[in-house]
Order: sequence, then structure tokens, then C-alpha cells
Amino acid sequence: MKKMRALEKQRLELLKKFLREKKELIFAPQALYYFLPLTIPWLRMATAVAARTPISPSSIDLYEQLPYSETDRANILDIITTMATSNIASLISQYSRLCSLGKTINAHVHPLKFIAVIMTAPELKMQPTGHLMKSIWNEWWPFFRKSNFVDGFATRMAFESEHDNLRKFIPGFSRTIGVEETTIHHYCDEKNWVGLLDDLVSRL
Repeated sequence: MKKMRALEKQRLELLKKFLREKKELIFAPQALYYFLPLTIPWLRMATAVAARTPISPSSIDLYEQLPYSETDRANILDIITTMATSNIASLISQYSRLCSLGKTINAHVHPLKFIAVIMTAPELKMQPTGHLMKSIWNEWWPFFRKSNFVDGFATRMAFESEHDNLRKFIPGFSRTIGVEETTIHHYCDEKNWVGLLDDLVSRL
């Protein structure tokens, strides 16, 4: 017992000496024999405390936590594909179905997530005529297609903005679609939802 206490005392004195002289451990391998037994309990304690410490919400990518499923993705692609490829008569006949899909999506899919799917889905990009979203934007009769789309998006964005449920998702959204945060913040600060859509669609 006395021998063990003497050894511990020797280790502690060595540690104090190192701290005073501010020397690096790597130059004296023999010091590890004395130093590590003193540090391991502290490392274990620090690890245990860290494991019990809750992660700050600011350190979590909140955008990635937004609710979203493969069914939501399929419904979004269905809406855009139908709006971009159907003639007026077909759109009128499918109006109720499209509205139903839209309500299902609006019930829990954040509008930034909605736009991100459209911006990044390869199914919408790989078309002979280009991105299908541009077909909706560039039609000569946009009052039926574009206006309905913009109105729905603007309404959701305004709602999320008023409830302080928008800006915290912009970093993740920006990274996902590859557009600068400052650009998105500019439109959101101005509440210019149409301008935001025009800008994003122009990048497709």
C-alpha cells in the first residue's frame, strides 16, 4: 500500500513538473507511464458528462429534420410533371386530383423542402425540353399554371415567415440547392416570394 501511494505521489509530482515547464509529452515516452493513469479517470469523467449533455439545437441541421417522405416526393413530382406536360383540357379534368395532392403536401411538407425537391430531382431535369419547371414558367398562358403554383407557394411562405418558421431552415436549404444564403435571405427579408421563385427557376 505504501509503495502504491509513493508511486502515485511520484506520478503527481511528475505531472506538476510538466505543467510548470510546459513541456510536450511526446518527447518523453517514459512519462506516459506516470501520466496516463492520472489522466484516464478525468477523460472518462469528461466523456460521461458529454454523453449526458444535450446537443444544442443550433448544432443540428434543422432543415434535415423537416418531415418528408418518399410518398411526399412522389406527390410533388406528380404535380410538377402533370402541370408541365398536360394541356388545358387535361389540367381542368385533373384539377381536383392536383388540389388534393397539394393539400396533402401542404399539411406537413415545409415550402422550402417542397422547392428543394423540385430543384434537385433528376426526374424533372432529364427531359428533352429541359427542366419541367421551366415549362410551367415559360408558357404563354401562365395564368392557369404559374399563377396557381405561385399563389400556393407564396401563401405557405408568408405563413411560415409570420410564425418564425423560415429563417432557421435557410442554411440547410441553401446547401441543398446550391444557392447562396445571402440571396435567399434577401428575398425572404423582402417577403418577395415571387422574386425568389423566379430567381430559383432561372438557375435550372
